[in-house]
Amino acid sequence: INFYVASNNTTLTGTKVMEIKPTTIDMYSGAGSNTVNIGRNSNEKLSLAVTDQFVTLTADQDSDSNATHTFILDRTFEGSGANNFEIRKAGTMQLRLDTNADATFAGEVYLSGSSTNYLSMHSGDMLRHNTGNGYIELGLQ
Repeated sequence: INFYVASNNTTLTGTKVMEIKPTTIDMYSGAGSNTVNIGRNSNEKLSLAVTDQFVTLTADQDSDSNATHTFILDRTFEGSGANNFEIRKAGTMQLRLDTNADATFAGEVYLSGSSTNYLSMHSGDMLRHNTGNGYIELGLQ
């Protein structure tokens, strides 16, 4: 591995390449995949893995006597403007959770599984597709 410093950039070259600039860190393995792990240890970490077909974000936790674990995406944006969380494909919004916790889906929402699956509403009502009888049921849970 060769290491050199040029102006304000630090570059690591060899079989793995890492370039550190004042505002960007680029890491390329040159292989079929690359994984970056950040965490406390190998059992408690956040991994970002990239292959030719998949980009995967994985949160790992140890068992801790089977205690509850939570994966949190927390946005703490300053100012009074909207602060939305979006999932996009090629720049097009597919899912948005807005400032008021309202969800917007750009496509259809499916409930998979049996006819006992339903959408629950804050009012205590539910919406269920009764597949056996071919109708949609709206009523109390």
